Amino acid sequence: MPSGSRLPELGPRGEGWVVLQLLLGAAIAGCGFVGVYWPGWVEAFFGVLGLLIAVAGVLLVVLGVLALGRSFTPLPRPRARTRLRQGGIFGLVRHPVYGGVILIGLGWSLAEAPLGLVPTALLAVLFDLKARREEAWLIERFPEYAAYRARTPRRFVPWLYWAAHLCRALSSASGPRLGTVELRSARMRIVSRASSVSRFCQSATAARSPTTFEQASSRGWAAVAFWGQQRDL
Repeated sequence: MPSGSRLPELGPRGEGWVVLQLLLGAAIAGCGFVGVYWPGWVEAFFGVLGLLIAVAGVLLVVLGVLALGRSFTPLPRPRARTRLRQGGIFGLVRHPVYGGVILIGLGWSLAEAPLGLVPTALLAVLFDLKARREEAWLIERFPEYAAYRARTPRRFVPWLYWAAHLCRALSSASGPRLGTVELRSARMRIVSRASSVSRFCQSATAARSPTTFEQASSRGWAAVAFWGQQRDL
């Protein structure tokens, strides 16, 4: 991606960027009226998922607009008397309004307009470029913005990046070592041995003679030995 200073301004305050995002927004909305929908067996699932994502997007937009107050503007060049916001939702992501709009487009597309996923992806790319152009202007206006950007590496949607990194870490940790069948088999063995441990505890508690307790102990130590072997999974 080019640096923000190398991107075109598209107007004194970046009016061209807003025109492009309005066109893509209209395209996303229009895709809901072309008669293309999800197959019946997944329509309900994507409908609920899209609604949840859209609600999260609306919340993100509202939080961003409220935090900006009178400094809010759809244009990328900041106003003359604006202040740099670093708290609230801006302590989690640098452009929550852009992220919220992307989530609204994604939610609408999943719920009502599968074809809308294409202009939604283009809108995300546009916002990425627009945010770079905006940050170049913000650094010119606020020299401390560079430090804020370093403290706040997330750009659009909070927690989404952390979830993606977590999923990637779990996948890399389990995928190369165990296949799906082996992992399912290991889980079944773990559940079985856990039941053995539970029975051991019950029998040890209810033991009245040394013989009964010794038998329970042998089963318990066998379960403990199994758990030690599972550390290699």
